[in-house]
This record gives sequence, C-alpha cells and structure tokens, in this order.
Amino acid sequence: MTQGSFKRPIDMSVRFSLNSRTTDDPLHIGHQPSDGAGAATVPPGTTLPLTTAQRGLWFAQQLIPDTPIVIATFVELHGDLDIDLLDRVCRRGLTEVECLVRIIEIDGVPHQVVDRSADDVFPVVDVSDREDPAAAALDWMTADYTAGFDLLSDRLIRGAVLRLGERHYYWYSCIHHLVVDGYGAIRFMNRAAELYSAELAGSAGADSYVASRLDELVTAENDYRDSKRFRTDREYWMGKAADLPAPLSPAGVAGPPDVTPLRGGGSLPRELSRRLTAAAESYGSIDAAVTIAAVAAYFAIATDTSDVVLSLPVTGRTNAVLRKAAGMVSNVVPIRMQVGPDTTIGELVTATGLELTGALRHQRYRSEDLRADLAAADPTHATTGVELGGLYGPTINVMNFPTDLELGSVAGHFNVLTSGPIADMMVNLYPGADGTRIDILANHHLYDADTLGRHHDRLIRVLEAFADADPARRVLSVDTLTAVEHATLVPARGPAAPSPRTLAEIIDDAIDRAPDQIAITFHDRDAERGAVTYRDASRWASGVGRLLAERGAGPGRFVAIAVERSLDSVRSVWAVARSGAAFVPVDPEYPAERIRHLLSDSGAAIGITTRALRDRLPDDVDWVILDDVAHPADDSDSDGDHDGTRGRTAHLDDAAYMIYTSGSTGTPKGVVVTHRGLTALAAERRRNYHVGTDSRFLHNTSPSFDMAVGEQISALSASATLVVSAPGLAADELTDVMVRAGVTHALLTPTVLSTMDPERFTALELLGVGGEAVTAELVRRWAPGRAMRNGYGPTEATDIATVSALTTDGPITIGGPVHDFAVVVLDSRLRPVPCGVRGELYLAGPGLARGTTDCAASPRRASSPTRSGPAAGCTARVTWCPGGPASPTHQCSSTTAARTTRSRSAAAVSNSARSKPSSCPARTCGMSSPPCVTPRPARGWSPTSSPTRGPRSTPRPCAPGATNACPPDSYRTPSSSWRICR
Repeated sequence: MTQGSFKRPIDMSVRFSLNSRTTDDPLHIGHQPSDGAGAATVPPGTTLPLTTAQRGLWFAQQLIPDTPIVIATFVELHGDLDIDLLDRVCRRGLTEVECLVRIIEIDGVPHQVVDRSADDVFPVVDVSDREDPAAAALDWMTADYTAGFDLLSDRLIRGAVLRLGERHYYWYSCIHHLVVDGYGAIRFMNRAAELYSAELAGSAGADSYVASRLDELVTAENDYRDSKRFRTDREYWMGKAADLPAPLSPAGVAGPPDVTPLRGGGSLPRELSRRLTAAAESYGSIDAAVTIAAVAAYFAIATDTSDVVLSLPVTGRTNAVLRKAAGMVSNVVPIRMQVGPDTTIGELVTATGLELTGALRHQRYRSEDLRADLAAADPTHATTGVELGGLYGPTINVMNFPTDLELGSVAGHFNVLTSGPIADMMVNLYPGADGTRIDILANHHLYDADTLGRHHDRLIRVLEAFADADPARRVLSVDTLTAVEHATLVPARGPAAPSPRTLAEIIDDAIDRAPDQIAITFHDRDAERGAVTYRDASRWASGVGRLLAERGAGPGRFVAIAVERSLDSVRSVWAVARSGAAFVPVDPEYPAERIRHLLSDSGAAIGITTRALRDRLPDDVDWVILDDVAHPADDSDSDGDHDGTRGRTAHLDDAAYMIYTSGSTGTPKGVVVTHRGLTALAAERRRNYHVGTDSRFLHNTSPSFDMAVGEQISALSASATLVVSAPGLAADELTDVMVRAGVTHALLTPTVLSTMDPERFTALELLGVGGEAVTAELVRRWAPGRAMRNGYGPTEATDIATVSALTTDGPITIGGPVHDFAVVVLDSRLRPVPCGVRGELYLAGPGLARGTTDCAASPRRASSPTRSGPAAGCTARVTWCPGGPASPTHQCSSTTAARTTRSRSAAAVSNSARSKPSSCPARTCGMSSPPCVTPRPARGWSPTSSPTRGPRSTPRPCAPGATNACPPDSYRTPSSSWRICR
C-alpha cells in the first residue's frame, strides 16, 4: 500500500524534526538476546531516575490519561520475509538500544527499571482473507495504538507482523514516548534491519554497534543541568519566549488532543522541489529554511496574524553520547517569525534561517523547563502561552531520514501512524533525493478532510511563490484564493429584489392587494383585544399622518413613537410613513435619562404617545396624544382611500426609521435606515420565509429593536395578518397567545425558545431565530415539523443581511446573502479570505444604514470604488465553509451568532464584482471562535478610509451632500466592539 492510499487515522508523520523526530519502533517485546555481541548494557533490574524529558511525558500522560502518548509505526514489506529471524533481531536490537524498561514508583516518584525478562512471542496477525486487507490491517493497528498503556503495569513496547497477502507484510510497533523518541525509533529500526541483513548474509556485521546506555543518558543530563551551557540556553529561551502569543490555530478554536488525526498531502512536483532547492541556494540558505519560511507565511495568512510562532521538534542530541542514545531525548522549541504588511520573501527566509540557527544551538533546554520558567515569571503563560506537551503553535517537522529500508532482499517503506497527540495542526516535511513530500496532520475534532485538503493546496501555492526566488516580493502579496473562490466569494451576492419602494408604498401595496384582510390583531394573556383590516388601519393611519404633517412632519424629519406594543404602535408606524417622516421608537419603560437622550439626539420635535404614558416623557416634544384624536376613520376627509398623504411620500434615500443601539459600551447611537432595503426584506420574507396572505406573523419584539421592523415588514410583504402580543408576557402566556391566535410564522430568540414547549405549536409553519447563538440542541427540538431559519444582520442591515435554513442534520450557519445584499469576508488588512479561514464579514447593499447620529464616533469606513456602488460595513468574525445540502457553492457556518462585534474598519464591496447569486452563509466566530490573501485590493473592491464628522444641527444624521458628512455610499459602525441586543 502506498502512503497516498491511507485514509483518516494514518498520519505519516513523525513528530521530530530537523534531524528527525520520528516515531516508530520495531515492534515489540523483549527477550534476552540470543547472540550477543555489541556494547555493554545496563544490567537487568537496574533502577534509574527518569530524565527531565521522561518526567514531562509522565506528567503529561497523567493530564490526559485517555489519550495515549505513543509512537506507532509500521514498515510495509514486500518479499519473502523470515518472521522468526525478524523476531530475533528485534529482541536483540531492543536490548542494545535499551528500550526494554518498566516504570515503577518509589515513594510516589516514577523511576525506570531495566527489564529483559519477558519471553513474549512476536505475534503474527493474518488479515489476508479480509475483503480489504490493507484497511483491516490499518483498523487493527489503530485499535492497538489507541488503547494506550498502563504505565505502572504494562511493558511499554508491543508489536506484531500483519500478513496482508503472499509476500506482503506490515511490521508494526507501538511504544510509549517515555521509552523512546522518534530519533531512537528510527535508530532501532535501522539497527534491526542491519542485523537481519547481516545474518542472512552470514556476516557477523554489526557487532561493532555501540549505543549509549541509560545510565549514561541520565549522567549526561545531570552534567548539562549543572553546566554554564544550561544557564546560557535558559537565558536565550526566556528572552525569546517571554511574550509569546497564544498558539495560532486556523480553526480558531481548541479541541481535545487527537491521536488519530486526519492526514493530507503528497509529494511535491519534481519541478517545484528543484525550484525550492534553487531558491534556497540563491538566498544562501538551506532548503529547510525556505520551506519553514513558507509555512510561517501560510499560517500568517491563514490566521490573519503577523506574529507567527511554530513548534519545531528537534532531536536534542548535541554530543556523541546523546547521538548514540535511543531513549527519550527529543525536544520541541518555538521559532518565531514576524510577517508584516511589508515583509518580503527574502527577509522572511533570512529571519527564519537565523531563528533555526539559534533554536538548534540551544535545543537541549527542555520545553518543560521553559514552561515552568514562564509560569513562574508570569502565571498567564501557564495556560495561554504554551500548549499541553510544550507545543507553542502549529508544528513544522522536518524529517531528515530515509523512509526506505531493506531487510535483505525485502524492500520496506517506513510509515508513521502517530507520534503523539496533535493539538491542532502539524506539517511534516520529508526531503529526499527523489523529491520532497509534504503531509499535513490535523486534529479531526477541529478539521474535516475537505478543509485539510484546502489547507494543503493553499500551502502549495505559497511554496510556489517562495520557489520563484523573488526576494523583493511581499509575503502577503501571495493570493491563495482559487479562481472559483474569487468568482463566488468576492463578493457573494444574494438574489436581486424588485424595484425598491418606500415604506408608505409597501403599506399601500399591502392594502391594495387585500383591503378587507385582517391586518393587525392584538392579544393579551387572556384573549384577543382587537383586530383591524388593512382598509381600517389605512384610514386610521391617514388621519394621524395628516395630523403629523400639519405639525411639521415630513421627509427628513423624525417622529418619536412612544407607544407600548399594540394595535396603535403598529398603526403609528403607518401614520409616520404616510407623513413622509421617519419614525424613532421610544420604549416608555426606558429610564428617563435614556428617553431624553433618544429624543434630543434624534432631533425628533414631534411624537406620538398615549395619555397614560405622557407623564413619563419630556415636554420639549410636540406630542400627539392618541386618546385625544378624533376617530381617524370617521374623519370627513378620509374615504377609506390612502391617497390623502401621498404628496408627502419620502424619497428612497430619505430615512425610514432610526433604531438606537443598546449603549452597552457607551452612549446609545441612533442608526439611520433608509427606505431602499425594505423591498428586499419583504421579498426575502416571501421567498425564503414563505409568508403568504393566509400567514399569521407574530409581532412580539419590542418596537425599539430592529427585529420589530422585520416582523411588521413580513406581514406587509404578503398582506398577511400581524399578531401583536401584549408586552410583559411570560413564556407560558406567550405560548397561549400564539396557540390561540394560530400563529404560523414567528421570529424568536433562542433564549425565549428555550423556555417554551415546541410540541404545543401545531400551527407554527416557520420559525425564525436570531440575535443569539443557535445551538444544535435548539434546532433538534424545534426544527421537526416546521421550517426553521437563522437570520443574521446588524441593525444597520435593515433587519437581516444573511439567512440559512436550519435542519436537524445540517450545519448551523448564518446563511448566505439575502435579496440585494452582497457579502465578502476580509482579513484585518482588508483582503478577501478563502473557505476555512476566519475573517471579518463585510456587508454591502442598498439596505445598509446611512449612518449614525454621531458620525464623529464612527470608525473608519470604506467607500465604494465606483462611487455609485453599495455601502459596506464590517459586522462579525466569520468563516466561509463548504455549501450545505442546498448550496452548490459555499456557506459561512456560524458557531455563535450572538457574539457579533462591529469592527473598527469598514470596506466596500463593489457592485462591479460579478458573480451569481450565492447561498454562502458565514460562521460568526464568537471565540477569538466557521477565506485568503491578495497582494493588492482584490477584484471588485477597494478599501479606503475617511474618518469625517457629520453635522449635528439637523435631525438628518450624516446628511448626504453635506460638507464633511458621511457620504451615502459608505457605512460606519461604532468604533468600539459591542454586542448587538435585539
């Protein structure tokens, strides 16, 4: 079986580098050697202390008792294998390299005891009769090495020969890392092969072999720790590692250690290997430095960071005694490279070479010691600076050893199943005369095979760039997006919406379609308390709208609505729209200071309220008291038509409403939303939420939040009935209202849903969720029997910008762009990123808000490169992921949609970037928590900055055309991160 045919658990790695920290041991058991030449060994029964490296592994194994820290390998053999001879030479080899030890505790302290008493038989496992012998052999070996060892009772070496067919074998071994490291495993394998070949040849051949004894290894360590070299090494690493960042991860999240990682990779094209060698020569460096520099560049790109720290496995063998030892000596050290915006390939290769030189010069200083030193100097390093096992980030492992060996005439190929648990990702580099192979091992708890394959392909693209040997090229100019990703993700576009209509026109359209349809019903905890048709609601709104117009309401003005959720709160929205003004919802339950701020900041000089609430409101607003207004439907000027105020209809670019942020990180900001995105929202509700004339859409959100706008537009989109719930209902009371009213469509937060019983909602056809993280358990409970949608969008997006369908067996994502929206995911340098790479989600489209009431407090923004293009703004940390069941392109999957944060920057997505409508959801990363790089602004977008201040003298936030005001084709977000509260 070739390496390329291995499936999931096979790793082909070795966890030690530069000189090889491989993993594998021949196999097995330990008899007293039957023929004994070779060097003197430690007498059986000798008890020795553990070395520092062994103690580190001892304690690491206690921390993860169910995750074996082992080296498991096999050699694939083709030929006439003498199994009995292999058994003999293995036992002799194990004795010579002193791998036959047991662990005991003396007064609670672990020690090692030389033990050659076992007379185990080298077992043969025959899988040749299986349908797929190779798969069966792999399953057997995986089950064996994942079973682990009991450190205090088991012999720490075991193995077998697996027969796959005539003249086809796997020579398998599993050994605990306490006993041997990768270098030692290779040393042992080569020794066994040498003995096998010598005996077949009738030669005494390998009697001159000398290996360091265990006691010499212990003495060598003690001498080192008492030396000036130890103190010099310690000083070097403390200087290097004092401010190490948290370990990088392309996944963006942590997972349990993995002993059966995914593996992807293959041999580099010979031409690429040749070019990399030539590039190294041109830089005056070694091949490894160029390759490691390219790997560092890739992780800088894949994690959007400039401070790249990689874990470098090293042999730790710096003198003759150590080089002859097969025991646990190897180490893992950090190498750190800076990859800034202007760093060139030549500079990075040079810096990497210097890092390697320093790391190898000081490689004996144990990672366990460094971790203890860092923790003593700064306790935060104990948990954030260094991973379990002494790893500092993704591992780069250079395997400088031959993977082919011969046992007489039998050809063998060395393969690594595992060299120990993998926290995140490991890159194994196998240089060779016939070319170079690169494998990537990835924790299968964090990555899937497709994602791993994409990482490998992108790494090859970076290697191609480094092989070009252009030292002046900027590292971050390397573009790892494919042509397909550029076409579909830069940007991803939602479907086109019908021609935009103002809010008043959308209301009029709903009335025209079904004037006698029930438009609004109101329910308290006990019963329905009122219902009006579209015709009646129109008459009411026309009358109040004219009254507002008489008091000065009109386009460019704001009218406050301080009315509890009710029939009147909804009809008041219609009335303000009829006047041409924009509405500002004001929750009467807000503190007086917040109410004063909202009214003053918005510039609302006119308001609507009721007599019961008037005393809670300031006197500097001209309040229309609904209780005092004559029945609008009886107004002599109202004949039931809705033409009475059409002369004051607003323009599409005028404000439709203003929603204030929660102010959780400072003063609340008013987000001004125009009419342009309302038609697209209505189209989305009809198409994706299946709203029809017979639908009964719940209105349960406080009018002060943008989801309330979405609820009202949903009903208007199809002349459906809006079911208004009274404020202050408990979960069981809201359930009663929804069941009694026959609600078919609802938008609710996961928190509310967690308190309700889905079995009671037999009429509920579609459930929309948003505003918070959506869990698999929530979907499992609520999705059966109904459609379920996850809508995402900041207040600035006219309620939502992306939506996904949620199913019990599908991923949880925030979906692809809705009608008239385009989305792109950019890194911190405003470059598009590919699938599987985290970035900031940027939204573009006519539905984006015009700005906020305090432009000076807004962050940098980017204008559309076409100047007539859509606005754009950054909203959340996300990751493009492969498309779901209904998506042939891509999706952005979401882990914690509630934790969306607004970035300090904004970028524009040009409407000149051409792509088909895309169902590309984005995963919001609540952790710092599911796409790449271009040398210059990518096709179709152009980031710029323009932190200007808008006028404060009028209630027109960021008025278009005003000097130094926010232009209409840009979108700002608050300068500090804050949570969106719905």
